[in-house]
Amino acid sequence: GSGWKDPVCGHQISLQRAKDIQAVIGPHRKAGGDVVLGTFTVAHDQFTVSHNQRDRLAPMLKTISKAFHLTTSGRAWKKVQDVVGARIVVVGWVRSAEITVGEYGWHPHFHALFFIDRILTEDEIEALEQFFYERWSDAIEAAGYRRPSREHGVVVSHGESAGSYVALLSKQNLALETVSSGTKQGRKNNRSTLQLQYDWMVHRRDLDKELIKEYQLATHRMNQLTWS
Repeated sequence: GSGWKDPVCGHQISLQRAKDIQAVIGPHRKAGGDVVLGTFTVAHDQFTVSHNQRDRLAPMLKTISKAFHLTTSGRAWKKVQDVVGARIVVVGWVRSAEITVGEYGWHPHFHALFFIDRILTEDEIEALEQFFYERWSDAIEAAGYRRPSREHGVVVSHGESAGSYVALLSKQNLALETVSSGTKQGRKNNRSTLQLQYDWMVHRRDLDKELIKEYQLATHRMNQLTWS
């Protein structure tokens, strides 16, 4: 089955991949490394792109994928040390996409775990977050979307402080925040893709059917989980 299209398969795949990530987190921390969680979002209340594009999922996914690449490119890691003011080596990262839909249309965003060679201080975490935010928001804005807010555009924290997401799958470990994105419930008035499919089965609304079709086309051949 497909992790994107089949809710049951998606949940089982998420659990297995979470175990795979956890198998990497444990040894990395034991070796003295740090794991930080980054959430990268776009503003979904206003857009500067044309009306025909603003609520289309495929171009949004393309935009955030490119923005993440620009944010975490090789050149970025060289510059981040100057910003933070100390040596930071990012050993690698793993990223997943969360896609919800609400009053203002689609809202895709990324969750990423960054594996750092040493424990970061809170000041370094804040500096890293600011660095990511500037590169991320510049790329999003350049693509024609509204610049993400400083409060929500990029949030970086130590892994253990991100447990609120993990509780949604009743698994208290860091790995599940990264990979359970497609199956968990949406926040506020946004619906997860699982909720969207449920609503279609129950209410048979034409709009939900069209959204599901668009979602399936946009995520075709898209990896749920991406490693650096």
